[in-house]
Amino acid sequence: MSPTEPRTNEYGKLENQIMSNEERQEAEGFKKFLDSIERGTDKFGYKVPKGHADEGKEFEKAFTYPVCETDEEVDTVLEGKGWDLKSMVNDALKANARSNAYQLALAVYKTTRTPEALRTDIIKDLVRLGFSEEVAAQQVDSMLAAQNA
Repeated sequence: MSPTEPRTNEYGKLENQIMSNEERQEAEGFKKFLDSIERGTDKFGYKVPKGHADEGKEFEKAFTYPVCETDEEVDTVLEGKGWDLKSMVNDALKANARSNAYQLALAVYKTTRTPEALRTDIIKDLVRLGFSEEVAAQQVDSMLAAQNA
């Protein structure tokens, strides 16, 4: 959220917007509903950023969240949050596509093979092209030496 975007409170109202008693009761009832349904648990890990006393330390943080088990609970959450199914599906599809694009973009920079395994594979490819194993090894070694120079 950028500093220029309006901020909302836990009830979905703008921070400086005053709620009527009816709206407040409705929001508090919805919060009680969320607290009453089944809860899931998960955790995430994070690393303390540079410039802090614990810089570089890794921590794990557990959290809980409401889990809908019935269609009625789903409908109540959708209504209470002011969400609609179409926008939620579109958001999920967008997030999935973004994640796939991110992984694909990074794939060219990642290798699961060691440099020695890559060297061996390149030599095998050159042998398949008709080079002797000795010549292929010399060529690959000279290319790697030139790159590391």
